[in-house]
Order: sequence, then C-alpha cells, then structure tokens
Amino acid sequence: MKLVPLALTAALVLAVSACQQTKFYAGGATFDTKEEALTFTRNVTSATVQQIQPLPSPIADTLTIVVPTREHAAAILKAGNPNPPPDYLDYLSDAAVINWSLPAQQVERRGSFKRVIVQQAEAPSLADIKPGGYLLWLEAPTRAQFFFHVAERGATKTSQLELRDLSASSPRDQVMNFLESLEQYVRTHPPQKS
Repeated sequence: MKLVPLALTAALVLAVSACQQTKFYAGGATFDTKEEALTFTRNVTSATVQQIQPLPSPIADTLTIVVPTREHAAAILKAGNPNPPPDYLDYLSDAAVINWSLPAQQVERRGSFKRVIVQQAEAPSLADIKPGGYLLWLEAPTRAQFFFHVAERGATKTSQLELRDLSASSPRDQVMNFLESLEQYVRTHPPQKS
C-alpha cells in the first residue's frame, strides 16, 4: 500500500470540494442553480396570487406599500449567520425580496384599490400617503418575523394590522385573512382627501 504525500492529499480534498456545488432550496425542493430556485419561488407566488377572487370594485383610491430593501434582507440574514456563502446569501436575499413583494401582488389582484404604489425603504414616511389614500408597511425585524402596519392619510402614526391567528390554516386562508383585515381597516378609517 502506497502512502499519498500530505500535499497531494490536501490538493485532492480541495479539488473535490471545488466540484461540489451549492444547492438551493425552495418550497421543499432542491435546485442546482439560484435561477432555478428563484423561478420556482416566483411561479409558486404567482399561482397563489391567481387564486385570489377580485372584488367587484375598488373600495379606496391609492395604497402605498413600503417593503424592506434587498440590503435589509442581507443584513438580517447575516445577523442569523455571520459567514454565509456569498452565492447563498444572494439567493436568500433575492428570495426575501420576492416574498416581500407578494402582499402588493395580492392587493393588486384583489382590486381593493384603484392604484397600488410599491416603495422599498427601511421605514415609511406618513408623507408618502397620497391624498385620499393609505399606507401599508411590511416591517421585517428578523428573517422569521414580519408585521403589517397600516395608516390612512391624516394619521399621526401607523397601527399594526390586526390579523387572526391562522398559523394552522391553508396559505389561501392566510392570504384572505390579510386582505380582509386590510379592507376592514380601510372601511373603518376614512382618509383625509387633501
């Protein structure tokens, strides 16, 4: 039996390691590339949005939706894992942005508002609320948490949107809970027109 020199062994280990690719996970499936996983995520979110039954007509004028930035996604992901592989951090940041855009797509599909404006920012400004309109802010303090805050034109602060606990329910029920809670807020909080 021949002994392999230590330097050669180290080189072989590095060569084998270099051949191993990062795997990307989405929705319980494994993908070889970031693009495949992100496409899968977009397709799943699109299918969810298409299941929403539109309202017969809008109930309000404008909704400005403020969602976290990609930089915010990277920061909270690094907080949970200080040294993630760069390609995986890119993938998770992109996936977070796709998921954070989902409420805007759901509201647009529902047709609750005549116009939906999406902005990326760390926090909203009440000055962003259009006359006769509303603000919806998706706050994401950690990777596993997010909260919806809402305000009408003329409000002095945002209020956390009241959602029923539907953690054991279907994704469709959770989406409808969000949409119906937002619509209930709009019906009970008329905005200033100017």
